[in-house]
Formats: sequence, C-alpha cells, structure tokens
Amino acid sequence: MFYRHHAEKFIYPIVVLIVFLVLSYRPKYHLSAKMPEAFFPGARSVSLRPAENDKRIAWAYWESAQMDVQWKYHRNSSLPPDPPAEFRVEGKALGPATSDPEIRILYWHRLQTVWNSPDTWITDYQWDFGWVRDPVTGVEEWVQELSRRFSIPGH
Repeated sequence: MFYRHHAEKFIYPIVVLIVFLVLSYRPKYHLSAKMPEAFFPGARSVSLRPAENDKRIAWAYWESAQMDVQWKYHRNSSLPPDPPAEFRVEGKALGPATSDPEIRILYWHRLQTVWNSPDTWITDYQWDFGWVRDPVTGVEEWVQELSRRFSIPGH
C-alpha cells in the first residue's frame, strides 16, 4: 500500500477504529419499570367481573410484559391481536380472577394501546458488537435508527 504522506499510516486505522466504535454504541430499548397510566386507568369495565385487587393484577400483567413480551416483539412493531402464551399471570397469589381469559385479553389490549407510546420505553445506550457477525444488516439497522431519530414526524 502506498501512502502519499507518512502520517496516513496512522490516520486510516484511527478513522476505522472511530467508525467501528460509533457503529457499536447502540441504543437498547426496554419497557419502563413504571407502569403507564393508560395500562391501568383505574376504571373498571362493566362487562368484566371486578377483581378485588385490580391494581396488583395490572402490575402483574405489566411485569409479564416486561419479562416475556418485550423481548419477543420490537418497540415499533404492532402486537398481534391475540395475546401470546407468555403473556400470563399465575393466579395463586392474586386470586382466581387473575387467570380469567377476559382479564388477560383486557390487559393485552391495554398493552397494545401503550406499546408504541414513547413514554412506555426507556432508551439505554450500550456497547453491542453483534453487528460484526452480519455487517450489512448491522449498518442497515444503524442507518434506520438514525433516520427514525432525525426524521420529521408525519413524513
């Protein structure tokens, strides 16, 4: 390799290292530990049997979403119409109303409502070198994330 200037031997590796580091410091999204107000508005549906401990049941379903659902579906994706098998709460501690299929579907619809809300998600930046295994896809995801971050809403 021929260099026009002696300093180019040091500049090119530094530029490559900087690009590598910029591509590797990526945002990771996860559901907020704080349950959104829209997930548990406090009003009971008249079509469902009221549970004695609605707030605790809501927290249990929110924790199920945090532990099981958020890793299965992406932040900007739409959730399927029916709840997956992972979205469930054990009824032993909270009572038999917890395992009621109507309650499960109610909280699944509430999760669908809040899923794409920016207040629902927390962004943490972490080192992620996974893009090195498939650089084309990794760079493509990075460019898409940049375009989402700097795009004008509605365009």
